[in-house]
Amino acid sequence: MNKGGPNTCVNKIRWVSVVLSPSLVACHSSPVTRRLTSLFPSLTRPPSQNFCDEHNEAVHEKGRRSHNTCVQIDNCIQCEFQVATKLCVQCKDMYCDTCYYDQHKKGMLQKHYFDAVQTHCATCDNFVAMLSVSETNQSEPTPMCKVCYKKKFPFDKTFSQSNARVQVTQWVHEPPSVKDYWREIEEEKHRKELDEEFKRKKAANDILVRDKSALLLQKMWRGSKGRRHGAIIMAARRQARIQRDKDEVTRSAMWYIVRMFLGSAPELLSDTTMEKVLKRFPSRWADLIVDIVDGQWDDAFKMVSDQVRGARTQTHRHIE
Repeated sequence: MNKGGPNTCVNKIRWVSVVLSPSLVACHSSPVTRRLTSLFPSLTRPPSQNFCDEHNEAVHEKGRRSHNTCVQIDNCIQCEFQVATKLCVQCKDMYCDTCYYDQHKKGMLQKHYFDAVQTHCATCDNFVAMLSVSETNQSEPTPMCKVCYKKKFPFDKTFSQSNARVQVTQWVHEPPSVKDYWREIEEEKHRKELDEEFKRKKAANDILVRDKSALLLQKMWRGSKGRRHGAIIMAARRQARIQRDKDEVTRSAMWYIVRMFLGSAPELLSDTTMEKVLKRFPSRWADLIVDIVDGQWDDAFKMVSDQVRGARTQTHRHIE
């Protein structure tokens, strides 16, 4: 913004405000500003404007514009006025087109060479491209300086021909510092996306690990419980086996065999439910009892036990 009125800003342009309201006006009256706006007439990024040091500080000192991002532009080290377009490889300094050739026209400096900071003419590669020339036989526009354009199209004095064969517009440049700024923004955005993706995958992996851990803990607990339960069962079976071996001595005794035949053998600790039921009847009835019970030994034992208790109760009543 030119606070002093038209044609009063004579400072060098040093800053580009890359996030600025389109309604604001940059320092547009000084010669260097006209040179800068011819190089950077418009950017493909959000609205950007050019400022000198003084006006950059004044415009962005307060208000909503204080939140804008300002990127410093590289000026020519010699004139400190024009925008730098070349980097001398040997000098390690940045020059505009005019100062570069002026400083390197004598002596050993003539052997120096440069790296282009801005897009240069595709024809001569000596000067920065100022025009975009689109011809019908070319798929992409050609960057061209005005010197080469005059040689190729001497009839066009205004550098603005537009016909069926040739279309001429200004070549749109973007300051390297602004490119670096946007590249950093894109890289930061990419890093954040990667961080978000990493957090999302980590959260999903944490859930998976938690579920697997829960299943593993359940498996371990159930296995431990099963082993404890199995140990109890095996101990009971071993005890039953020992008791069975002891009772086999009684079962092989003659008096026990006789009482089994008569159906009055006493119950032993290792007897099964089937053996307890069969002992209530003579051994010659064993096959008949097995057919009648048909595997329902628990019910049969309960019925026989009830009958025995009933008989004992009736006997006690008679005695009384």
